[in-house]
Amino acid sequence: MKRFPMYQILINNLHIFTLWAVIVLGLSPVRLWGIPILSVIWAVGFIVMVGFVLKKHVCTTCVYYGEWCPYGWGKWAALLFPKNSGNEELGFKLAFWFYIVFGTIVPLILMILILLVRPTAKEGVYLAIFVILTAIGFPLRRWNCIKCERRETCPGSAVR
Repeated sequence: MKRFPMYQILINNLHIFTLWAVIVLGLSPVRLWGIPILSVIWAVGFIVMVGFVLKKHVCTTCVYYGEWCPYGWGKWAALLFPKNSGNEELGFKLAFWFYIVFGTIVPLILMILILLVRPTAKEGVYLAIFVILTAIGFPLRRWNCIKCERRETCPGSAVR
């Protein structure tokens, strides 16, 4: 099995965690009793879904389970769950809704609304960085999929 190089894993994680941090910052102006409620809800949702639910249902069924996939998540999944303990079909449905809807469309709409209600340079910068990082994510994902052993059979493949 092909192992992904550490530099690729680091680039992917730097990209994804920076994107998530920008979303948390971009949603932070919406507060309830001084608490950035949208940021908290979004962060908790992402930690639960990405850290556990998707690892269970996507990563435990992947050929990179226990190995260095493009994100290193095969190693993380192996620490948490037994191999093939998830439901791959459910996992990819959840991944689509979570990454596309909750991870991209919802933050984009909310950050635009925040900018319209509170037009500051800071909010504009968060939105711009979010759009740029999201755009970078498409070729980055394709770069990962091109090198993946499962690129022809993976429901989430960007190269089929």
